[in-house]
Parts: sequence; C-alpha cells; structure tokens
Amino acid sequence: MLYKNTRAFINGEAFEAVDVLTENGVITNIGPDLCGDGRDMGGMLLLPGLIDVHTHGRMGLGYSDGESAVRAIVRDLPKTGVTAVCAAIGGAGAAAIHAALAGVDAVRKSPEAGGAQVLGAHLEGPFLADTNLGAIARDSLHSIDMAFYREMVGKHEDAIRLVSLSPELPGAAALTEYLSARGITVSAAHSSCTYETLMALRNAGLTHITHLFNAMVPLHHRAPGLPGAALAGDFTVELICDGVHLHQGILQLVSKAKDPKQICLITDATQGTGMPDGEYALGSTAFIVKNGIARMKETGALAGSTLELDAALRHMMAVSGAKTEDVINMATLVPAREAGQTDRGRIACGCRADLVFFDEAFFPIETIVQGETVWQKH
Repeated sequence: MLYKNTRAFINGEAFEAVDVLTENGVITNIGPDLCGDGRDMGGMLLLPGLIDVHTHGRMGLGYSDGESAVRAIVRDLPKTGVTAVCAAIGGAGAAAIHAALAGVDAVRKSPEAGGAQVLGAHLEGPFLADTNLGAIARDSLHSIDMAFYREMVGKHEDAIRLVSLSPELPGAAALTEYLSARGITVSAAHSSCTYETLMALRNAGLTHITHLFNAMVPLHHRAPGLPGAALAGDFTVELICDGVHLHQGILQLVSKAKDPKQICLITDATQGTGMPDGEYALGSTAFIVKNGIARMKETGALAGSTLELDAALRHMMAVSGAKTEDVINMATLVPAREAGQTDRGRIACGCRADLVFFDEAFFPIETIVQGETVWQKH
C-alpha cells in the first residue's frame, strides 16, 4: 500500500512530509512524491505503532487466562493505537505461570488476525520481595531458584522478553546474568533495595525499572534507594502516566533527569481496562474499579490501572514538558528496544509496517499491523 501525503515521524527523529510504501508487511520506500496510485492521507500524522511492554489484560480478561483470552485481548487493542504488546503474567505458582506462558507463546507464534501482535511475556514475579507488593499476592512469591525457574518456563523461555525481580533477593545477580545473557531484559520491581544494591546489579545486566516510584521504597535525600539509583544510573524507567500513579511534577522531574530514550511509557493495565466500574480479579487478588481507578478490595492500594497507551501518550505530552518527538519515542522506539525488537518502533525502510494515523490531538484514526488496516475510526 502506498500512503501519500502523510506527515510521518521518520526514524524516531522528526516529522516529514512524505509518502510511505509498504509491501508484504514491511516499509519499503519513504520519500516525497513516490510514483504510483495510493491513498491520499491529507497530511495526517503517521506514527509507528504504539508498543506496551507491561500490560496484564483488559475487557475483563487477563493474559494469564489462556490462548483464547489472549486472542480476545489483542483484537481489542488496535483502537488504542497499540500494535504490539508484552503480556505481563505472574502472581501464581509454577504450573499456572507455565500454562499462562503457553497461551501467550501460542499467540506469539500464530498471531491473531486483526489484532495487535504479541511479542512475548513480561514475567512480573514470582521472584519478588515481600515488601512493596502492590497488587501482587504474597502467596505467589518464590525465592530465586534456577530449578524452579526452568520448571516454570519449560520450553517457553524464548517467549520471555522481560523479567521483573527484586534486586535484594539472594540469587538476584546470578539470575540477572543468566537472563541478560539470553537477551531477556531484567527489571527491578516491588523492592526496598538500596541505591548500592541496584547499582551493583546494573553491572550484572539489570537495565530496566518497573513502574518507577510505584511499589518501591520512596526517594530520600540520605537514602536514595531504588528510585534514586534509577534516576542517576544507566537504566530505562517505566512510567504509568494516568494522572493517578504519578504526579505531574514527578513526570517533569523524570523528563529532566533522564535521557528521553531511557523513558518507557506503559499502562500496567488490568482486567478492568475498557470495562465499567465494578469488581475484578488480578490472579487471586480482588480489586475494585471506581471512577476508572483500580484499587485492591482489602487494602485500597492501587492495583494496576485502567489506562490506555494512547491516553498515556497524550498525558505525558500535556504535563511533562518533554518534547513531542521524545514522548512519541517513549511509546514506540524505547519499548521496542526493551522488548528486543530492532525492526519495530520506528518508521524506516526495512521496519515492520506497524503504523498508526493520528489526528492533531493524538487520538488514533487508523491502525495498521504488518501492512494491513486492522482498525479505523468511524
């Protein structure tokens, strides 16, 4: 397909008035006035497809609920501009996690027609400390043990893209070295670790921080802890930009402290996303959505979000002070890199034709996956 007269965000750098040609699911040519008949897009904004590397589910379903649930979830995502996801799973025993991985892996290997693509899994647990649990069930935790890990993942290790763990756990350095050597991004999460502990684990290969400032020890001027190390060190940090999890002043602080290509927008979306207010469950944890905010039924603590990634993009643009181009990369180029994807997250020749047309306010108009339109606003 030849898309003519677009304002495309080229190679993660700048908007250009160009035509874009896609063939067999790949971008093959970009330039002004390309020859051939095509669709005149009227100067509409063209972005790479949004990528969410930390999302648990939506529409009453979770990625841990089996292959059919995964397929239903990804069919619903293109209307939000999302073309690829890493399915967040955890909060259960080895057998349950293995079964969840099997469902995710099945859709990864055989993508759902008309849906966003599954890049693999983000394991948020079970290797987490028993402090700062957030919505993680305490009885789902497990000490770091390689035999347990192998039993848990089985033949699906190549489906794992990210693993969130608590750096203070015994064995964290060895597991980090093992995972990073296999190209799996290792992330610090749900932790009370010290600044020094996290910095030491950076040398072992930990490069990512799960939902910065949430479910972790707070920043203190004499004990900066995990958030202080995350800001000062060479780490990519996840942000939940829903106006609930993080104050706009924190978004401004992070935008000034970090290289923009070390900021990754996520949703941490749960089963209540896209659903009316009511009671839902994340694994064995019951939570209530009220006014669009998810909180644990027993404690009132935040329990993930009901955020859509396109809304996160708009909120970050509106309040953080970051450049528009940088914020776009935070939802495209950066998550692609963190998921180990070199041919996604940017508009360039040879990249996958996962594209989204947006209006001037950055609401999705049309979503394209592998060169095929999978959703259009009516």
